[in-house]
This record gives sequence, C-alpha cells and structure tokens, in this order.
Amino acid sequence: MKDTFNTVEVASGVRVCSYETDRFTTGRISFNIAVPLSEDRVSANSMIAFILNRSSKDYPTYRELNKKLASLYGATLTPTVAKFGDTQLIRISMSMIGNKFAFDDEDIMLSCAKLLFDVIFSPNAVDGAFVESEVEAERRLALERLATSMNDKRRYALDRMVEEMFVGEPYRLNPLGTFDGLSAVTGESIYSAYKDAITGGRIQVDVCGSVDADAVADLLETYLEGVERNPVMLFTSVLYSADEVRRIEEEMVVNQGKLVMGLRAGMADEADYPKIKVMCDLFGGGTYSRLFSVVREQMSLCYYCSARVYRNKGFIVVQSGVENENAETAITEIQNQLKYVATSITEDDLVMSKRAIIDSNKTICDTPDSIDGWLFTQILDDEIETPEQHSDRINAVTLDDVKEVREIKNELLDCSYFEITHDNGLTIFVYPKEGYSSTYAIFGTDYGSIDADGIPNGTAHFLEHKLFESDEVDAFQLFAQTGASANAYTTFDRTCYLFSCGDNFRDNLKILLDFVTHPYFTEETVQKEQGIIGQEIRMYQDEPSWQVLFNLLRAAYVNHPVRIDIAGTVESIAEINAEMLYGCIDKFYNLNNMSLACVGNTSVEEVLSVVDEVLGTEARPGECVSRHFDEPDKVGQSYIEERMAVAMPQFAFGFKEPTVDARPTLRERILSALINECVFGETTEFYNKLLDDGYISQSFGAEYFTGPGYRLTIFTGDSRDPQYVAEEIRLRVNEVLRDGIDKDDFERCRRAHYGHAIDGLANELVMSKFENFKLFDEIDIYKSITIDEANERLNRMFDVNNCTLSVVLPKE
Repeated sequence: MKDTFNTVEVASGVRVCSYETDRFTTGRISFNIAVPLSEDRVSANSMIAFILNRSSKDYPTYRELNKKLASLYGATLTPTVAKFGDTQLIRISMSMIGNKFAFDDEDIMLSCAKLLFDVIFSPNAVDGAFVESEVEAERRLALERLATSMNDKRRYALDRMVEEMFVGEPYRLNPLGTFDGLSAVTGESIYSAYKDAITGGRIQVDVCGSVDADAVADLLETYLEGVERNPVMLFTSVLYSADEVRRIEEEMVVNQGKLVMGLRAGMADEADYPKIKVMCDLFGGGTYSRLFSVVREQMSLCYYCSARVYRNKGFIVVQSGVENENAETAITEIQNQLKYVATSITEDDLVMSKRAIIDSNKTICDTPDSIDGWLFTQILDDEIETPEQHSDRINAVTLDDVKEVREIKNELLDCSYFEITHDNGLTIFVYPKEGYSSTYAIFGTDYGSIDADGIPNGTAHFLEHKLFESDEVDAFQLFAQTGASANAYTTFDRTCYLFSCGDNFRDNLKILLDFVTHPYFTEETVQKEQGIIGQEIRMYQDEPSWQVLFNLLRAAYVNHPVRIDIAGTVESIAEINAEMLYGCIDKFYNLNNMSLACVGNTSVEEVLSVVDEVLGTEARPGECVSRHFDEPDKVGQSYIEERMAVAMPQFAFGFKEPTVDARPTLRERILSALINECVFGETTEFYNKLLDDGYISQSFGAEYFTGPGYRLTIFTGDSRDPQYVAEEIRLRVNEVLRDGIDKDDFERCRRAHYGHAIDGLANELVMSKFENFKLFDEIDIYKSITIDEANERLNRMFDVNNCTLSVVLPKE
C-alpha cells in the first residue's frame, strides 16, 4: 500500500518501519540500534557506527567504500550517535536516488539496502577485533569531535546543564563518550560492544521511498540468520520534580552569554506528552510563544530564546543567548513567562499553538529525511504513531489539560515547473507537486550585504529583520494564526522571506507578499532592532567557524564588500535610520528585481490570483540591480590568524580567482564542484592519507564560494597543523595541474553529483532568476559535461601563488 506507514516484525526486537511512495526523487534507509546508556560501554558504543562506516569485508578501505557509493549515483552513508532517555542510539543512514532516475533501470534502492546491510553485518574485522589502523584513526576523530564540541558554545552550555541536572543518572553521559573511555577503547572492545548491540539491542530499519519494504524485510531476515537474538530490556527513569534549584556558572571569553535552564516536566507516561508539548510550545515554541514575543521581541533581552521538550526523558530545556549584564533579568523574565503560561493563556492561544503543531505534522510526509526522522524518534515505542494520529492527539488537548501540566511546571522529478513574467514585473515560479500536503513559498530580492555602496554595512540584513513588523501586528503573529512556519535570511547577494504550511496556503501567501511590499519603520523601532542585531553580531563573534571564514575573506579581498560580515558591525548598524531603510526598499525591493517561488500543494492559477490581488497587475517602476567592484586580482594578505577558546585549530584556506563582476555560469559552478570532489574528495588518496595521518578530520571539505565579483575555492576543517594541510593542498594542486584529472575519478564523481542534483526546491528556483539558469539545466549539464572541460576549468581555478590561509588557534 503506497503513501502509508507500515511495520514488519522481522525477529525478536527487530522491525522494519516503512513509508512507501513514488512521490520522491530520492529515498532513504537507516539502520538504528538502541542499547542501554552506561558508563562502561558509552565510549565503545559511540565508535561502532563510525567504524562500520569506514569499510566492510567487500570494501576493506574507506576509499573503496566511497567509490562504491559514488557508483551508486552518489549514495551516502552517514553515521550518527545520539541518546533518547537512558538509551544510546547507534545509527547509519543511507540516502540514494530513486530507481526511475538510474541510467540503466537499476534497482538502486535495493542495491543500497544490500550495501548498508553488508556494512552492518559483514564488518572489516579479524579474529574478533576491528582493524587497528581504522580504530586508531576513528579514535582520534572521536576525541576531536568531543574536544571541539566546546567550540559550539550553545551546545556546550546545553551539555553542561544536562551533566549537572542528571547527576547519578545515565542520561548525564555524553553519547559521544568520554576522553578517558575513548582513549582506552581497542579493536577488541569495540567489536565486543558491536556484537552485543547486534544480538541484544533493539533494531529498527527505516525505509522511505519507492523501494519494496517487504523485499528489504526479507533481505534483513537473511542477514539475521545465524544471529542469536537476546534483546535486553531498555528502561528510562523519569523524575517528576526537583528538590532544589541548582545553578552552575562558568566563565569563558565570549561576546554573548549562553543561558540554559532545565525544567522537570513531570511527564508520567506517553499519554501526557501532547499536553506537555502544547504547553512547551506556548511557552517557547513558535514566534507566538511568550519567550519569543515577550523576552526577545518586546524586552530585547536576548537574540534567541526558545524552549523544547525532550519526550524520552520528560524534561524541558530553555536556551537563550544573553548579554552578561542582562542574564539575571532574563532568568527572572523567563520564569515570569512560565507563570504567565500557568495562569493567563487563553483558548485563542491554545488554538494557535495546536494549529502550528498540526500544520508542521502535515509537512513530515513530504521529504524522505523528515519521514526517517519521524520514525527514528519512535524506536523505543512499541507501536509507530503516524503524524495524523499524533495530530489527533494534539487536537484533543484542552485548556484544562494544559492547565494541569502548567501547575506541575510551576515547580520549575518526475515533474515540471512554470515560469511566469508577470505584468507587474515580478518573476514567478510555480512547482506543483501532486500528492504533497505541504507548500513552501519564498519571496526574494537580488539585494544582499555586498550592496552597501553609500549605506551602512549590514543594512540589507537589518531590513530583513524590520520587514516583519507593522503598525498593528507583526507578520510572525499573522503566520502563527494560520499555523504556518515563517523565516527569512540574508546572504551576500540576496534577501529572502519564506514560509511553509500544510493548510491555508492562499492566506499565507497573501501575508508574505503584503508584509514584504508594505514596510513600516519608525526611529523608535529602528533603535530597538539595533539592540537585537547587536546581540546577534556578538553571538557570531563567538563562533570560530564564522570567524575563520570572515578572516579569510578579509585577507583575500582588499576592497570587495564580501569581506564585511553580512550583519555589519555594532558601529555600522548604529548609523541606520528609518529614512535609509525606505530608500533601500524603493531601490532594491522593486518587483523587477524580485522573484517568487511556490512549491508543493498549489497551482499556477492559485498563485497568480493571489499575486494579482495583493501586488496588482500594472507594471511597476524599477530596474534590476547592477554591480561593479574595483578589486585587485591578487589576495590582500597570505596569512591571518586569531586566537579563541577552541580545543583544536580551525582553518580556511582559499584560492582567489581574478575578479569578474558577473556571477559564474551554472556550468562553471558544476565543473568547479566536480573538480573539488575528484581532486580532494573522500574517495581520493589525498583525503584518506591526511585523514589516516591525523592531519584532518571528517569535517574537512572543499567549496566553490562565489557570487558577484568574488570567486574562491575554499578548504575548511579542523587540524592540529593547518600550515601542513595548506602546503599539502598546494602540492596536490600542482600535481593535478601537471597530470590532469583521472578519467575514472571524473566519471564516478559525475554520477555521484548527478544523483545529488535530481531534486529541486523553491530556493533553487529563486536563485535561477538571479543567476540566469533553469532549474533542470543542472541535470542536462551532468549528462553532457566532459573531462576536457574540467581540465580546462582546473587551470583557471587554482593559482598556488594567489591563496590565503586563515587560522583560529587555541588561546595561549
């Protein structure tokens, strides 16, 4: 039966959960094992998925396994370790293209399932132990993952809160393991943990796409032959309240404090979850929540402030980024808003929250990843609940139900799209997707942070924030009333506003078009926003990955505004006023410079009728933006460094191309991405040698970073010796410039990238307007592109005498 959730019990504690459909261009299969979270096994268990992901008996090296994946049209294997309650989750997920997109009518999804099961059940092990060289490499990477986790200050603060809140409980453990435990693991201990997981863990295989799930279940059953299953009991303890409030403070050199509060939710059993979920959503979920609308927006106490319920452990986490001097006020106000939810929410508030949750549930079945995630979170449940069933439970929640919870809480491709040039000047794309429940719309302008000639840096990003406001009710509140999820973003060269919804698409599209084209600014509201964005700027100043990138751009580019942070500086945004913002609207937000894309459960007729109603049919004045940048071809400086609170040095190494005002063509961008994969990707000897020798981690990657007037090939990652890695990259560039790209490598990468290119969304449609390509051009390019073109492009991409290394080093 298509487009339904099904479960097949394969063996004791083993099941296949599936959602079969022909609607997707891609598919997904994940193998999940749940085992008890325990101090003596957490480190060995954390290594299992990563060790299995390196090789198998048939593909005994990481490079050979990646070559096999590339031949399967770029299928990917992704290892993960997590925890649900007092249970540790070992997971390997696999994504692949749908069968109908294969060149030779291959059954790609079943072939991928077989490869996944080979990796799981036929590991590269000898005499009861994993290969020591692979263990050594993965041990180093695991230690680096654990060490560098402190670089993400938000994550670090959350982890520390969990450690202190759950003292004496297994849940306090980090699923990544411990430094001592990881240092002590061996090939034998990891293999022993693996065997125990296969025989005693709860196993769930999630399947989504056009594959026959029964065939996958039959295949799994053959792999389980000879495996003596003896499933262990999995149990999570839940405390319903705390005897005391514990407060932990740590000092670090940061620009913005990270505040995390853990609250026992008193969830006695699964039946309480819908009540607590609605309560938590009203407290700190959507843009209508008390934490967002009051603590963030009205009081400007923090840049972000939200709450999330952790179902499998029965507690709620509040996370916020605050200025140090505002921390006490923020804590008090967060507690006040919890009291407000306990005493003052209304039936209208309840309806708004339930509508948003139910609307979000309707989008789950529209992508393989979200379906897989939905199934994965239920691995500990006896029965799989569908999104519709969950929505029914949410819809049944009453105000009295939430009041009960509040009192406890007081304790603390086979498809086409249409392109239309409207009479009013707007370019419109409509991509109907039959059978989809959700719809996604994005309204963008060809205006970003680099368009700052004569105006303060950061104005485009500032304007993005301000457009959601009006003199009556802001757009976030309007979207909340319909249940839609809305957001916006600013890049170097565009600003986009978007929403997704399961219902009320027409009403939501009206809201989107109306608020973007009818701005409302006052000097008072501008000043208030300066404080909020100032906090955002300081937040990013604490992010090493952000700083290492912008340091690279500042070193590589002398004049081009790409060297300036998208949000500007605290000083530059202080110069912005309402008159400037209205001037930018007139210049950049004219319909001739904009694009609208709608994807999903809609039609051309519906979209055009809303555009006609809100924007009118008469031609609007205005022109597309033109850009020119006076930038020398050579880098400004070859090396730049900064010291921050990091455990492992981070680097960004970039090769600068001569300045050209125009954006590169789609064919140039595809060629550049293929070259990076062929020369530096995971299947290359270069990558695997540096990885095995401990000079890079799996965070290493190459990107063709480009836009109007800037073109860089950037390598990023963690390394104990960034200078050595940069020199090895230079040597590899010289080698491939001399010898050219290997033909077999090129063909394998071409197939892999083709496999990744078969699905398109609204973001790409908006880009196609600004960058002058058609959405499906990419597929045709991959079919026709040649190695001769790649070798010609190679010589323009790399100049070993025109490169810059940016490094963030640990503080001395």
